Amino acid sequence: MSVKSGRWCLCNMIDTFSKLHIGLAATQDRKDRAELMRAYFDSEPDGRNRHWAKYLLSHGEQKRYIDYYELRKCTSECTELPLWLIEECIQHTGNVNEAVTLLVKSIGSQGSVPLYTILERIHTERAESIESKLLYIQSVWKTISETSLYIFNKLITAGYRSPVSEKEIDHITGPEDTLSPPLRTIKAVLLYTSQTEYTFAVWNNDLLVPVVKTTRGMLPGDHLYIRKFVATNTRERFGPVHSINPELVFEIGFEAVERASRRKSGVKLISPRVIRRCYNAGLDDVDRVEVLHSMVDV
Repeated sequence: MSVKSGRWCLCNMIDTFSKLHIGLAATQDRKDRAELMRAYFDSEPDGRNRHWAKYLLSHGEQKRYIDYYELRKCTSECTELPLWLIEECIQHTGNVNEAVTLLVKSIGSQGSVPLYTILERIHTERAESIESKLLYIQSVWKTISETSLYIFNKLITAGYRSPVSEKEIDHITGPEDTLSPPLRTIKAVLLYTSQTEYTFAVWNNDLLVPVVKTTRGMLPGDHLYIRKFVATNTRERFGPVHSINPELVFEIGFEAVERASRRKSGVKLISPRVIRRCYNAGLDDVDRVEVLHSMVDV
């Protein structure tokens, strides 16, 4: 088997890892498996994806995001099929994840969902309602390709099994555990939204001032929740821009901070991205702009 690194190149999504898994499971030749893994790790640009890929391939501890009963309910809602028919399909295939994958496989649009966002959501302890979980799962089902559906379903039910030994993955990847580049983070509240951009703010004395505009890293489920929130929590509209009630707090990551005298905040965040929604956080948890000023040139 000849595998060129370009085969995996620049597909920053679960699909890349899914193709790797399928390739590894399809061959028993150690040299071929080593070539497949080397191609993936050499071409995957995001350190967080490499980290979680190694975690999964190294038989890392699985954490269940949703139980099988709720997965059946999620499938029924998404496909508009009755629960009894879902059960019939499961009995026919003998495997819940396989049945669910077959039932929802026509929904996916082959969009981009980075592997690390899925694993971070699964492994992060937080008070998340079952309704939120179902909404997230359905949003991913509607985004990823058929290639990734089965792997995603395995991940959320703690059913993923690595096709390689720990010795094989350690020999190939070496010290891939380091997440690079390191990110600094703040908590900021969502203040403005549009179809293409979200604006987040922090405190400056007793006023909220915008510090960053980004949608990068935002999970599909959070996008859907924000759209619903905007529908009932808009304060003002400026053309396509909605000023909303400042209630949704997010953790924002960035690589560095620069001074920006023309901005109200006085700073500019370099390479910002949304890390996660802080479900239990309120306005008292939002950082102050002085925190960012202290990071300039640090």
